[in-house]
Amino acid sequence: MMRGGMAMLAGLGVVLGGGVGAAAQPGGQPAYVGRWADQQGWCRNRVGTDELPLTIRQRSLDGVEWACRFVQVTGSPPEWRVTARCEGEGMTNRKRFIFRVEGNRMRMTYVDRGNRTFSAVRCP
Repeated sequence: MMRGGMAMLAGLGVVLGGGVGAAAQPGGQPAYVGRWADQQGWCRNRVGTDELPLTIRQRSLDGVEWACRFVQVTGSPPEWRVTARCEGEGMTNRKRFIFRVEGNRMRMTYVDRGNRTFSAVRCP
């Protein structure tokens, strides 16, 4: 059974959130770029469990059986608003997220699910 925010996101097909220390990373990438997990221990997990990190790139978000391509990204540190086209399990949907990054933590808000919010930690 899936647990926690990341697991729920995997089931829903996406989410995200910025704050102190949320400036661009080396290479000019936004602070939301990276691998994010519900718990630090999930960062080392591999396929075969539902407790996997999400991979967020500058223009995409990838889970195990779904992926989103960002159609629009607005905002600046610490908060970005994202509109995405997501595909998974034979379905395509438009999703809206808010990523708020504070250091190595992110609050991810799934706008289309009543602003449901999850917390994540950055994986090394």
